[in-house]
Amino acid sequence: MPRAEQGTGAGKLITGRKRHLGCDTFGLLLTVLVTAASDSDTAAGVPLLSRIATAHPYITKAWVNAGYRTTAIGHGARLRIDVHPAQRPPGARGFTIIPRRWTIERSIGWLLFTSR
Repeated sequence: MPRAEQGTGAGKLITGRKRHLGCDTFGLLLTVLVTAASDSDTAAGVPLLSRIATAHPYITKAWVNAGYRTTAIGHGARLRIDVHPAQRPPGARGFTIIPRRWTIERSIGWLLFTSR
């Protein structure tokens, strides 16, 4: 990605890019969207869902990170995809396993050759 298309992420102030992945329930990649680090997750959720719906029209349900929640639910409804944000259980403190998140986290680790 050219330097002009890189950005600085607001949260951790890291320069680079974000990788937005669409995976099946086994963690196999369906769609990849790479954006500048300065782009918000909320904005990337719409094109990611559109790519998934175009390439895989049989998908009817999606679990998304809470960062995609605001726009992904409405856009998913227009695409006939039932979108559910993966959320921490109420009252959970510290490290908590979020069942649907681990599938995608494992896929990101494989993609970046790191363990998460």
